[in-house]
Amino acid sequence: MVTLQRDGSDGYGDCGNCNDGPKCECLKGFRPMSPENWARVDWSSECVRKWELDCGNGDGFVKYGGMKLPDYSHLAASRNLSIWECEAVCLRNCSRMAFSKIDIHGNGGDCLLWFGDLLDMRDFEGGGDDLYIRMAKAELEAIADAKRNR
Repeated sequence: MVTLQRDGSDGYGDCGNCNDGPKCECLKGFRPMSPENWARVDWSSECVRKWELDCGNGDGFVKYGGMKLPDYSHLAASRNLSIWECEAVCLRNCSRMAFSKIDIHGNGGDCLLWFGDLLDMRDFEGGGDDLYIRMAKAELEAIADAKRNR
């Protein structure tokens, strides 16, 4: 008999962002859709944005390092783009929610673009990839203000 260890974020889509322990958290710029459920350790409701996106009006990206990248079911890839070109391609389409640049084919890196909800992510201590998530201008300004006030 084999016993597998599970934590609160092992179920697909059960958590906004999983840490190495049995706890889910929303990424910076997001909040639980149902704080009441999360207070009861029921992480089945997703995370939602604190600020709604306003495409073409100052949206930008926040880098999250050391991530297990989201589910690949809503993904497009472009080869041989720089990180800046990848960001520009992602910004041109309002349904693109995130991008990453990873070396899939050994050619220096491919640009991956995610559409729709970002599901099944996890923080990896000492590993993982960089994920750039689209944020509203108001959230970007709040992050910049917090950095200035440190």
